[in-house]
Amino acid sequence: MPDYGWWSILPPIAAIVLAIATRRIYASLAAGVLMGVTIMAWPSSGSWLELGKTVISSTAEGHLWPSLSEPKFLRIVAFTLLIGAMVGIVQASGGMRGILKLLLPLARTRVGGQLVAFALGLIVFIDDYANTLLIGPTLRPLFDRLRISREKLAYIVDSTSAPVAGLALVSTWVAGEMDYIQQGFQQVGVTCNPFELFVASLPYRCYEILALLLVALLASMGRDFGPMLDAERMAARGELTYGGEYEDELLPEETEPNRWYNALIPILLTIGAVVVLLSLTSNAQPAEDGGTSSGWRWWAEQLGQGDSYIALLYGALLGLVAAMGLAKLTGIRWEQIRYSAMEGAIHVLPALAILWLARALGTLCGDEHLRTGALISDGLKHLQVGAAAMPLVTFLVASLISLATGTSWGTMGLVTPLAIGVTFGLLQADSAAGPAPDHPLLLATIGAVLAGAIFGDHCSPISDTTILSSRSSMCDHIQHVRTQLPYAGLAAMVSILLMIGFGLEIPPSIALPVGCVMLTAAVWFLGKPVGPVVHGASGQNA
Repeated sequence: MPDYGWWSILPPIAAIVLAIATRRIYASLAAGVLMGVTIMAWPSSGSWLELGKTVISSTAEGHLWPSLSEPKFLRIVAFTLLIGAMVGIVQASGGMRGILKLLLPLARTRVGGQLVAFALGLIVFIDDYANTLLIGPTLRPLFDRLRISREKLAYIVDSTSAPVAGLALVSTWVAGEMDYIQQGFQQVGVTCNPFELFVASLPYRCYEILALLLVALLASMGRDFGPMLDAERMAARGELTYGGEYEDELLPEETEPNRWYNALIPILLTIGAVVVLLSLTSNAQPAEDGGTSSGWRWWAEQLGQGDSYIALLYGALLGLVAAMGLAKLTGIRWEQIRYSAMEGAIHVLPALAILWLARALGTLCGDEHLRTGALISDGLKHLQVGAAAMPLVTFLVASLISLATGTSWGTMGLVTPLAIGVTFGLLQADSAAGPAPDHPLLLATIGAVLAGAIFGDHCSPISDTTILSSRSSMCDHIQHVRTQLPYAGLAAMVSILLMIGFGLEIPPSIALPVGCVMLTAAVWFLGKPVGPVVHGASGQNA
């Protein structure tokens, strides 16, 4: 396989820089793909004409079409379209307005609205995609009414999707994480219980914990900073920040009834169906049948090993059918139901287009082509560092790979086994007996992988969850990235300090409370009050 060296890092970096600089995400992603294909085709091209033909054909047939037609991605497309159609029907049948009316007693202020969003983000923990696509549309009318910016909604949705799914003991992430941990210890010839190590590493996942804490702090303290402060002040003054394309055309007239059950029942059915289908598609066996776990651990493995693509697809289909049936039963005509479903699906098409291009770029940077992530991770092997520095080094490497490739999942699969092997070897050199699998530095390194992967994911404009968060909140995508970056950076800076402490074997029971105090102080000194809310001003929907 050709070695493209550091040229392989140029396409994702160029796409990210162009997206932030020009705010043209489609063109930036396409430019990244074209640059990557050109780098691969350049050595074998004899002329400029031949190079141009190769780039065009390879881009279309070698990367864009395979990325679109890949079965798992098609299930993601179908799931997203079904959720969009369901949301359209729920809105048109009064379900969203009914949910809004139910939430108003809990969210009469900006603080209450943000805390409600935070709580819902914690509740929908089963999957990051489901979290993003269900909570964003549900809370958008509430945030508009309370004069909270769509940028803040996108930030809350994004910061409670992957972090919550990654920390939850029962989610679509569990099996993958345990498999990567087991791979890491298998390569050093050590037998371990991956679920026990997964649980033991949770307190070391400081970025995820601090990212969630930061959401609650910003909401409860009523303070913001950076570009988010500007967006919040504009929203509080009632100034138009989203443009006509982001207006909620599907909301029913004020004279129509508030049918909360038209929203709550389809959403609950979707989540319930996902849980059931994850269990049905899993091969995990309880201890009494020859498996390795029992009780709640078995349930966690059962759901974690299920086929999330199938579960999400058919769960969304059931939710759509339920939304259609409830809308018909409450007097909505079939013509209006079909129109609302179509409009809801159309609303998510831009997100799917970005996902498609981002997936093509991510595949191009993968192991079969440019090997961008492998290049960065290979540098980890040659770093002359001690075991105490491995949590910090692992966090930084995972962050860089996730930022460049836009995938936290791919980063985990690439970095986890490698980081475990390197850390184990360094510890083994200091001890003739070798370290135990639950050695604090090994646990801190495992935790640093996912923490770094999610941090890079939060900063990357080509990340799938970042894309879905902005679109489900009807917020400009690059504006979401710009407003979220300072918050993600703050949580990462405090996390880096804590990981230095983990390297010095300071336990999480001491490090995490210190980190919470540091984060609270940072919000107080950096943040400023948004200011008074102006009701009745033109611009946003009330």
